[in-house]
Amino acid sequence: MDDLTVMMLSEFVQGGVRRGELLRGNRMLRWVEAGSGHPVVVFDAGVGEPGSLAWAGVLPAVAMRTRVIAYDRAGIGASDPGSQLTVEGEIADLAALVTEAGMGPASW
Repeated sequence: MDDLTVMMLSEFVQGGVRRGELLRGNRMLRWVEAGSGHPVVVFDAGVGEPGSLAWAGVLPAVAMRTRVIAYDRAGIGASDPGSQLTVEGEIADLAALVTEAGMGPASW
């Protein structure tokens, strides 16, 4: 997969950027991550933002100090759209991403 987001962000982040993916039912959630350490900082773009790219200005600086994940919510950036988005569904997606990314089980 030719991932322009990863290629572009990797030019600004020492050590590069990695793509994460999680299959949720029949759709794929995607994010980019960089850096290492704790705490893990999760960036979530707002509606109308270009997903992971919304954080291009701060992601490199944060990744120098800790692990950072820039998450593309369903239908935003590189993630597949959901059929019916609800607050509960968005929270479940984020909790699944946090678990998949190795930050432990998340619950709210």
